[in-house]
Amino acid sequence: MTTPPSPSPEPAQSDRLLHRPGRATVVAIAIGLLALGGAATALATHQGVSVGTRLAPAGHAGPFALVWRLFLALAVIGVLAAIGARIAAALAQPRIIGELLAGLVLGPSALGSLAPGVVGWLLPPQVVTLVNLVGTVSLVLYMFAVGREVDARWFRVDGAALGAAALALVALPFALGVGVALGAEELLAGPDVSTLAYALFIGTAMSVTAFPVLARLVAETGLAGQRLGNLALTCAAGTDVLAWAALAFTMAVATNGSAGSVAASLGGTAVVVAVAVGIVRPAAQRWVVRLGGVQPFVAPTIAVVLGTVLALAAITHRLGVHAILGAFVAGLVIPRDPVHVSDIPERMDSLNRSLLLPVYFASVGLQVNAVEVIGSSAILGVGALVLAAAVAGKVVACLGVGWAGGLTLREATGFGVLMNARGVTEIVVLGAGLGVGLINQQAFTVMVVMAVVTTVAVAPLLHLLRIGRGPSPGHRVEPRITTPSNVLPGDHTMTTA
Repeated sequence: MTTPPSPSPEPAQSDRLLHRPGRATVVAIAIGLLALGGAATALATHQGVSVGTRLAPAGHAGPFALVWRLFLALAVIGVLAAIGARIAAALAQPRIIGELLAGLVLGPSALGSLAPGVVGWLLPPQVVTLVNLVGTVSLVLYMFAVGREVDARWFRVDGAALGAAALALVALPFALGVGVALGAEELLAGPDVSTLAYALFIGTAMSVTAFPVLARLVAETGLAGQRLGNLALTCAAGTDVLAWAALAFTMAVATNGSAGSVAASLGGTAVVVAVAVGIVRPAAQRWVVRLGGVQPFVAPTIAVVLGTVLALAAITHRLGVHAILGAFVAGLVIPRDPVHVSDIPERMDSLNRSLLLPVYFASVGLQVNAVEVIGSSAILGVGALVLAAAVAGKVVACLGVGWAGGLTLREATGFGVLMNARGVTEIVVLGAGLGVGLINQQAFTVMVVMAVVTTVAVAPLLHLLRIGRGPSPGHRVEPRITTPSNVLPGDHTMTTA
């Protein structure tokens, strides 16, 4: 029979650090309580010291006091955005729709009107400022990811025709947008903004197609790799570039008072883009090739990538054309190298989309005041006109281009429906315009609603047209479109991951 192990022997008296640990514990606690009590008594009875005295003036929270308020606000926004995204996914809609709805719930369209005290406590002005700052950083990182998804090789086959098609798909809705803007200037324009800058901005916002959202819709409807899906993605890539160029011009006009200042701003931006794309990008590619099989260093690579993004964003912001344009250019510059750059940009984008970007879209929803718009018949009428012009501009242009290019009427109509997916890009453009005062709060609400409606309608309309497969509820795809050199706009070999 095995003898059970004997219990460990008590340490010898000579091995103890304290010979009487029990008595030492009691004395230590007594000393601590007496010391702390004496300090508290001294502070309470000293002249000039009173309980509750604030270091900062009343109404101004210090930086440490704001930290927990910011974290609480981000937690509430993040949870609501996650719930909204899940609901949107269950309805086969892009996550951004649910994230916007989270902001609408907290904003003046819902809880902000029903319980303004609760929202005011959760989101005081100082916290809102910090939330917007977090959203701006996430937006810069997102635009970097969008820039990486644009590849000139999409235009290798029939490049001239596809470039002309992209121009037409921007020009017609742009012209209709300018017409609507001029007719509703008193209702939509920001205070003290020039008519030219305001009209250019509305036209630019109407001409947008969101490449990332369109890529997801193409994948979910089974059009990835098919001619119609490839055509839509190629034209969306071209319209994205044209839209950012138009936005840069509009921002330069809006933020500079004279023609000379506008020219200097645009000239400086053109130089930055030319140097970045024409010099820095090839140099970075050559540097990657020379490294060969050298083991990459993750931390320095992250620093270089993030530093490039933020530096170009800062430069374009300083030039007066908005930071998001610099981040977009950074996406074009960073090499697409699987060894040394590796998947670091993709990991950054994944983290940003999961944690920070929902905060940005929810913060956009916070600025939408549907109650104010619903209460004005004039604004509702203008909103209907904006929606009709936005849809008609894309559909009519796509019908013309599609008919000329040999598409059937049903395919050309489906092409127009796909190009009406505005989503993320539209929200980004509208946020930039509201931030510099090109449009007022009513115009922002109207345009956001237009972006949501045109994006949500894409999948159901394609189903009605019997194009692609109908999206199944609960089916979620977060595609990343890859375009190797052998994938051309008319091919059927495009892959999604």
